[in-house]
Amino acid sequence: MSFTKVLLISAVVSTFAIQIEATSRLADFASSARDVFQGITTAVPRHDQIAAQANGKAYPLIEFKVPPQHEKEFVNLFRTVHEIVAEQEPEVKYSLSRQSDGNLIWYIYGEFASVEDYNKHASQQYEHDFYNGINELGIVWESHLLQPVLG
Repeated sequence: MSFTKVLLISAVVSTFAIQIEATSRLADFASSARDVFQGITTAVPRHDQIAAQANGKAYPLIEFKVPPQHEKEFVNLFRTVHEIVAEQEPEVKYSLSRQSDGNLIWYIYGEFASVEDYNKHASQQYEHDFYNGINELGIVWESHLLQPVLG
């Protein structure tokens, strides 16, 4: 076997070993990141310490990054909560939307009479079930309480 072939085989083996090591480290990082964020993503958002209110109302906006393979499950989880809320809290107004370009970003926008009403809503068992369900699907979310500026 020529020196060139030996050198080429050695380079390929080394590259393969580096790729395996990098993949292993990435898997370890993903596992530890999942452990770190596990508690964060299972918490139901509360805003009792946020004073972002206008006219006494609360306007939560929750952003979800939904992988395409979990869109149906996500919509079904929301539908379940939406049906319960329509029956038990008819004064609550909120909706599910997604970005028009059809990417991974979905939103729940709501309107509540006060932050206290929103916190009461957020503490219901069906809300906990919703957030536990999206956590099981690996859906990442972020919650904001909006403060109207104009309009």
